[in-house]
Amino acid sequence: GHLEEAKSHFEAALVSDQDKYGQTHAHVAEIVNNYGNVLHIAGEIEQARDQFEWALAVCEMHYGAEHAKVATVMNNLGYAHAGLGDVDKAIEHFSRSLAMATSGAAPPTAANIRVNLGLALRLKGEPEQARRHFERAVEIASAALGSHHPDTARAMTYLGLQLQDVGEYNRARDLLQHALE
Repeated sequence: GHLEEAKSHFEAALVSDQDKYGQTHAHVAEIVNNYGNVLHIAGEIEQARDQFEWALAVCEMHYGAEHAKVATVMNNLGYAHAGLGDVDKAIEHFSRSLAMATSGAAPPTAANIRVNLGLALRLKGEPEQARRHFERAVEIASAALGSHHPDTARAMTYLGLQLQDVGEYNRARDLLQHALE
């Protein structure tokens, strides 16, 4: 229903704006990135990856390799690679995105990227590295957004699950309960 409608709107906007501005315009890259997000939600992850790669190339051309917009697209590309089961590529993209985000993006963006990187590291079987990223994400999100914000709760949830996995049940319970509040 709504996803198909959203895809249709993005496709129409993409055609219109490509005709108006060309394929390598920064505005077109923003539409392509958002379209990639819709495709990812719809389960069309390979197509989403292709859109993110296109958006990344255009954003890097317009903004340079270290811009916050590039970090956002890089994070989305990492998320697509994780969804396709390529954890190493996901970690690579999340790590690059995090390096950019910590040098200029808003703190909530850095917290979100740290959660994504932690999830990929968790999938790879690197629990201590995952834990460090989840802990830092909680710190950043709490400071920037407060302890009851949904982004902070997301970071707390993943940290709580990671702690549960390594047997720190009391701390995990406390974090998970706080995330639900």
